Amino acid sequence: MWSLLGIGASHLVVAPPLGGTVGLLAVWVFVFVYFVKYEAWELGIRYSYAVGENQVAAYGRLPGPTNWAVWLTLGLFVFGYTMVTTAVGASTAVFLAVLTGLSLEQSFVLLMTSAAGFVYVSQYSRIENVLLAFTTATGVLIVLGAGVGVPSLPAVASTAVSLSPTSSLRDPALIALVVAVTGSAPTSLSTSIVLGSWSIAKSQGAAELTRRGLDPEDEVYHGYIQSWIATGKRDFHLGYLFSLTLAVAMIIVAATALYPTPPTDETFALVIGSVVEASLGPWSYWVMTVGAFAALYSTVITLMDGVSRAISDIVPQVTTYERDDTERIDRVFRS
Repeated sequence: MWSLLGIGASHLVVAPPLGGTVGLLAVWVFVFVYFVKYEAWELGIRYSYAVGENQVAAYGRLPGPTNWAVWLTLGLFVFGYTMVTTAVGASTAVFLAVLTGLSLEQSFVLLMTSAAGFVYVSQYSRIENVLLAFTTATGVLIVLGAGVGVPSLPAVASTAVSLSPTSSLRDPALIALVVAVTGSAPTSLSTSIVLGSWSIAKSQGAAELTRRGLDPEDEVYHGYIQSWIATGKRDFHLGYLFSLTLAVAMIIVAATALYPTPPTDETFALVIGSVVEASLGPWSYWVMTVGAFAALYSTVITLMDGVSRAISDIVPQVTTYERDDTERIDRVFRS
């Protein structure tokens, strides 16, 4: 679930323009962002397994006005993630339009409606497995493309550790791209609440003990909790590393074929497919396009499902609803 959520807009939408604009210097931007965000993500994973509650519950115990951080988080999920899901959906529609010949508007309505239907009835486990397969295929293709089509030596020399003579840190477009990277790579920090919701829903670690009526603070169960923390951190590390590897490979591909002229919003899907096609052959264009669509579409689905679950954990913190009412709350926001 982490891989599906972490791979999407930052890799297939933001990385190519940034790599095409500044070359290999974009690698260090992504590495720095991943390094800074690691502790917050790792804490979120560890907290949900060790305490048995979503970390948003701890926000209600912060000093200051009552539940101020919980209300802030609720607003972020209700309004902010509506825009995020819409933006990722629009990017996905670009690839769907390439595959089907439909207009961008028709593709957007079709995929958002179908994703919402899957999430609402909660019968998308098979679809998720298919999306995971496509996402993996996309990652393999991009890494292969990076290995086959390495940047030229002049491009490496001029962009590996500094901006090229034609670029400027004051360029508004470059600033906007860097800001986009920090916000969406590997994804926003608030999404750790979504991962916490999934952990709680699966009743793993301390959450399972609480469900059984046992006390997670009893030393008898500390070994059990520690083993689940280790499992959660292992899965997180694998997903985090895979996400970063795919981003770096995407930048290398972009620096090879797009630098110093990155694609526009209207053509980036075609350009990315053409880059891989040039490296691996005509067959890879369609596999890459389908895989990129699946990677982004999986993000739309996981956002719709994860955000509704997160809201179900947040609402009882600031209302009279009990925790047992979260399934009903979940259904409302899925609608």
